[in-house]
Amino acid sequence: MQQDQYAYRSQQHYQTALTQGVFEDELIPYEAMTQDESPRPQTTMAKLSTLPAAFKPDGRLTAGNSSPLNDGAAFCKQQHLTPLFEVMDSVWIGIEPVNFGLGPVAATSKLLQRNQLTLAEIDRTELLEIV
Repeated sequence: MQQDQYAYRSQQHYQTALTQGVFEDELIPYEAMTQDESPRPQTTMAKLSTLPAAFKPDGRLTAGNSSPLNDGAAFCKQQHLTPLFEVMDSVWIGIEPVNFGLGPVAATSKLLQRNQLTLAEIDRTELLEIV
């Protein structure tokens, strides 16, 4: 399945970047947490191909090829933290799988236009790609 191939490559790329320290300047540690808990460096195509559909019986999205169902808001609530930001808006953008990774470009443009903002007016963003 093509989604599993993308997920597998993504896991490999993340592990390489993590090992090379690419994300060190982008991550803000909290207590002992210093990195995303979602990467699975030991995943294989064989493991990905055995996972059941996650959202509907005949679906193609699995726990291995889709984004996790966790986020910073859940963590803040669990730890009784006060968020330092608010989510203003969100948007869904469909993009051809061969252009995976470019979805945030179109999504950001659409959100800025809809909210009459420029990128310079945004302090921080979170981009989430769902396969």
